[in-house]
Amino acid sequence: MSSEDPDRDGNAPPGDVPVTTLTGRSVAHGRRPRLPALQDAYSPPSAPPQAAAPPAPAPRPPAKRQSAGPSGPPATARGVRRSGSRTGARGTARPAAPSGAPPAPPARERRISESASPRQRAAKPASKPASKPAQQRSAKPAAKPTPDPTPHPTTKPARRAEAEKPEKRVAELPAESAADQPVVSIADQPRAGREEHLLPSLGPEPGPILATDSFAAAGRKAMWVQVDRMLQREEAVRDPEQADALKRYRVATRRLRAALRVFRDAYPGRETKPIRTGLSELADALGAVRDLDVRVEEVDRWARDRDGDLGQAIAPLRKSLAAQRRDAAASLARKLDSRSHRRLIAGLVGFVTALEPEIGPHPGAPDRATRDRAGSSVWTAYEQVRAYAAIVRWADLPTLHALRIEAKRLRYTVEFLANQLGPEKDLLVERLVALQDHLGALNDATLAVAAVRSFLGEHHAALSPEERAGTISYLGDRERELSRLRRGVGRAWRPVVGITFARRMARAVVSRPST
Repeated sequence: MSSEDPDRDGNAPPGDVPVTTLTGRSVAHGRRPRLPALQDAYSPPSAPPQAAAPPAPAPRPPAKRQSAGPSGPPATARGVRRSGSRTGARGTARPAAPSGAPPAPPARERRISESASPRQRAAKPASKPASKPAQQRSAKPAAKPTPDPTPHPTTKPARRAEAEKPEKRVAELPAESAADQPVVSIADQPRAGREEHLLPSLGPEPGPILATDSFAAAGRKAMWVQVDRMLQREEAVRDPEQADALKRYRVATRRLRAALRVFRDAYPGRETKPIRTGLSELADALGAVRDLDVRVEEVDRWARDRDGDLGQAIAPLRKSLAAQRRDAAASLARKLDSRSHRRLIAGLVGFVTALEPEIGPHPGAPDRATRDRAGSSVWTAYEQVRAYAAIVRWADLPTLHALRIEAKRLRYTVEFLANQLGPEKDLLVERLVALQDHLGALNDATLAVAAVRSFLGEHHAALSPEERAGTISYLGDRERELSRLRRGVGRAWRPVVGITFARRMARAVVSRPST
């Protein structure tokens, strides 16, 4: 089984008997040979006798490995390539394979296949394709041509070509020069005026709130009146000369927001949320203009009550307030002409004119009508006002302003449900109006003092001594008015929080409504 392997050990010294292993490789002197039993067990079956072959020439010593050169393929350690023949595993020259025949496997694969068992031969996959010649392996890839930075007009992407095509409608336009077309300025172009947006119609008035109405129907009736007042003053509120129309418009929005708060349990939140948001933004724009109207009216009233020279001294203050009022009025006009305001008006009209579904008899507890919920609504609003009794004596100005808002909500609740309350309701409204007016005057004095101080801080250097003295005099009068109103809060507060007011409210809730 031993033989010389010129591919692995071409110059083996004499007396060194190589031993064939499982892989077909020879083991040189100094390695442990296989045992005879294992060697016979793993040796392939002997081949049938063949005719004696002519003696092979002595093997040539293997050439050293060289790199591929320009003259031809390099010589390998497994033998020297010769034209027309190959060196076999045993050093014998084999004739070259005829043209068209599959290439013979390498010497190592042949040795493995000869030493493998029949089962391993059957399971062995197909041999890998022959590797590329050394010239092809060693050849460097050709350098890529440098692309031309200037793109060729015929190499544009299809999408860019389509995008650059002119539209058909532009090509179909008549050929006119720019000089032939008339030039129209933006000022001369017709603007979409307010007259083009017709106000929606509310239809006939639904009538007063009945005791048998559902709470949702009662809320729509209460809000219908306020929406109608808004629509009547929708045009007048834009006129800066009609300050009273702006005041009434603002009151209508306040009552609408209060009605949404009183009847909020009767409607789903997703239905009223857009209306509440729109009314809040509108109230902010209206409040900015209305507060400045009050400031200007106070300055005019103070100037009329003083001498001519002192009245003229606060002319810069009035001019500054008037300029602020014009800016606020312009913002309000943009708000009223916006699409959001038109959507708000349409939403309000659709909300208050919606019909409530008729609910027939059903098992379980009956639905509560307006007469069943009027008392709890009034008492809930009164509890919010009564909560300030512990802090009103030393409350600051923002807290007193919050008390004014809660008193106003209680008053609106009593007025909404007046048809379900007894005759005592009129006295309740009278006391609440007195408290609301006093706290409102206190809030106006607070805003006036803040406005005058801000004016003096910004224009103190630009004012003459007479103008500065007149403005400081006006500021002193407003501060004294503020102190007087702050001391008089208790006189307006005690009639509302006293036991008499609570008793009259109880009688108004439990008494039969007056016809």
